[in-house]
Amino acid sequence: MPSYSFFCFQVAEELKQVPPLPSMPPCLFPTRLPLPPYIHCGLPITDAQIKQVLRDNHYRSPMRLFDEHGNIVPASPDEPVPAMDATAAAQYISERVGYPVDVRYVLNAPTDAILSFGDNYALYRKAKVLPTNEKLQELLKFLELPEIEKPKWYIACLDYDWSFSRFGYC
Repeated sequence: MPSYSFFCFQVAEELKQVPPLPSMPPCLFPTRLPLPPYIHCGLPITDAQIKQVLRDNHYRSPMRLFDEHGNIVPASPDEPVPAMDATAAAQYISERVGYPVDVRYVLNAPTDAILSFGDNYALYRKAKVLPTNEKLQELLKFLELPEIEKPKWYIACLDYDWSFSRFGYC
């Protein structure tokens, strides 16, 4: 019999095939039990774009690797961006466009990450609001995306299942 963790991995792999939602169906806002999965609204961002933001702002990562002699090992261009560095990039972008964004890792984006404007929980509680058209255009220009691109809703890497508690086992 497959383990529970194998089941969770299988579900996550299947969810990667789900296209992002152009709008949020009301049933995916947390209004009653069971609670819906976390769904983030945002625009795709690549590791290369995150690294470019960090370079442009002369960011020096505290997440350095050292060899056996204590020398800093240069980061490989193929190496993924550490979460702390992605957070710093989001802060730079937020300051530049005047709108709070986060870098979130999701299952079903064309890239591994998105520039998130919020999730279905924060937006439902009105803890965050979606960007104005003007701010959205600034973000699209910054990310070098077409002006007609619209934010989409992406499934979070964690908490992607329906639950009676947000303290799941998967």
